[in-house]
Amino acid sequence: MNLENSSQNLSFQKYNLLLKLVNNLKIPYGYEHSARICHQALLPNRFLLTVNKKNIKQNPEETIIKICHFLDMPSDFIAATAENITKAKFVHFGFEENQTTYLYKIYLEMGMPLKASDQKNSDDDSPILLHLGLKWDALNPEKHFITRYLWHPSITVQEILQRLAEIYQGDMYLEAFDIVKNILEIAVNQVGDDCIKYLEITEDNNQRKSYDLNIYDAQLQVKDLHHVLMKICSYYSISDNLFIKFYNEIKNKLFGHIAGGIHRNGLDFFNVYYGVEGRHG
Repeated sequence: MNLENSSQNLSFQKYNLLLKLVNNLKIPYGYEHSARICHQALLPNRFLLTVNKKNIKQNPEETIIKICHFLDMPSDFIAATAENITKAKFVHFGFEENQTTYLYKIYLEMGMPLKASDQKNSDDDSPILLHLGLKWDALNPEKHFITRYLWHPSITVQEILQRLAEIYQGDMYLEAFDIVKNILEIAVNQVGDDCIKYLEITEDNNQRKSYDLNIYDAQLQVKDLHHVLMKICSYYSISDNLFIKFYNEIKNKLFGHIAGGIHRNGLDFFNVYYGVEGRHG
């Protein structure tokens, strides 16, 4: 059997299983593409499916737990999902293919207690746990991680830059820091700083420290950040042919958010999210 074809078939099976389970809910959901760009790798086979829990009319919590079982979620994650699912307003189901395996992900979004504009004027500027992420290896579920996404609602652009500088410590990350500064500047010039949402991401028992910069409100298309994406691919030694093929497929999509920082393996990375669209099961 051709190993490449075998790998592609397995990827399709894992990808398709999650898509089928969400489609079977027969409700509207959001579909968002993403790609990871890291050292000598451009990995575009990633997506998020976003479900509003209130659209699941019968036993929404039980229904979501059933999907988790179908995806072979580890038993301790089943328990964590059951413990937190009642607090979640949205559930994001994710799939990721990386260099060596496939990951399933469930993000429990707790929802914002106030509108972002109101929260910015609040006296309480404490970060808020917005997403609880449960991620596991689809081929070996014993490899799994809990990820916490903390939203900083009252943060200024200058404070974002300061926090990014703390993540990108050391001369080796200067170029990565300049890239995300460039993206932030483009978004602020387009829409102002009030519509930039900044999250920081941590995991237990590893060195991950990263961020997510949501700029959907800037209404930029991917092609508006062409030069920045070129810098990212050059930084990670991605071939021009690979970048051009990827870029031409997505250049007219809405640019959503950029994630980056230091991953659990100790290496820096960028995730590019784009092209969110509504679908119906």
